[in-house]
Amino acid sequence: MARPVGVGLYELAYSPTHQSLYVAVSGGFDEQAPPARVARLDPETLQEQSGLLLPYKVFGLALDEGQGRLYAGYSLEGRISVIDVQRWGRLADIEVSPKPPGAPRAEHDLRALVLDTAARRLYVPGLSAEGSVLFVIGLDSLRVEARLDGLGFYPTGLALDAEGGRLFVSNMGGEILQIDTQALRITQRWRIGGLEQPVGLAYDAARNRLYVADQGMASIRDWQARVLPGFVSRHDGNRILALDASDGRVLAEVPTQANPLALHVESSQGRVYVTERGAGSVAVFDADTLERLQDWHTGDLPNSLAVDGEHGRLWVSLKQPREAGRLAMEQVACLMVRHPDR
Repeated sequence: MARPVGVGLYELAYSPTHQSLYVAVSGGFDEQAPPARVARLDPETLQEQSGLLLPYKVFGLALDEGQGRLYAGYSLEGRISVIDVQRWGRLADIEVSPKPPGAPRAEHDLRALVLDTAARRLYVPGLSAEGSVLFVIGLDSLRVEARLDGLGFYPTGLALDAEGGRLFVSNMGGEILQIDTQALRITQRWRIGGLEQPVGLAYDAARNRLYVADQGMASIRDWQARVLPGFVSRHDGNRILALDASDGRVLAEVPTQANPLALHVESSQGRVYVTERGAGSVAVFDADTLERLQDWHTGDLPNSLAVDGEHGRLWVSLKQPREAGRLAMEQVACLMVRHPDR
């Protein structure tokens, strides 16, 4: 089942407590673009229950289920809003990366938002070609409390080992970094042979594995060749890898269909979910062997994921190709997952 939601859909977040699916609706980039909002959908019917208008284009979402707070990232503005999902209103706005005087944009674009509820922190990478950083926001103070430099060339993937106090960050220079979240320092920096576009990460605590989506987009490869000194492509990508999260050893890898992007691990079910954006498909892999178990052809361009492991539901935002136009409506789809005991 799929239903149109708005223009410019990005990340999703599912709340079992409130039985709601939250969708970042950016509004797109046309001069006549509609206002940005977070849409709250019924997770069963995908009907929109309400929409909360936002001041800037929203891309990233992170849900603190226990506190009933939704963090909405304005990637191009260097800001985040904190939303009370019960009262359905903005509690606070956080300036993460200020705009330099006279500059059209913030010093850093923002990427993923990852919550560490035990440590009462929100981790947000700030992207740039040379000076990428990690911003650490306090969930109680609602301000930037620390900043870690040295994240490399455009960090894109983020995954948390909350119990082990480790944050994994991947960048488009082909590196994966391990950060000690207590000391806030980079403890390991891995370069894995042929890994060039590690756009998505997911961590499985039960298996101590880090799953990596190596996207393999030709346009990104061309961009890397233009801006990365000495870059020579050695792998076509279009694969996922399972790494030993202690030392970065490759434990398994399998090819995917075109351009894997978002990853989600459902550890108790032993499943890894992947959007294959370029192929218009979503796939399920075995978390141990990376055997392909199930897939769906969604059409359009599957982007971001939210998962309800208990009931076997998977939601995906479906982007439109550029030729559809800047004001093309985009959909959210709900897929039913086949569990191993069924």
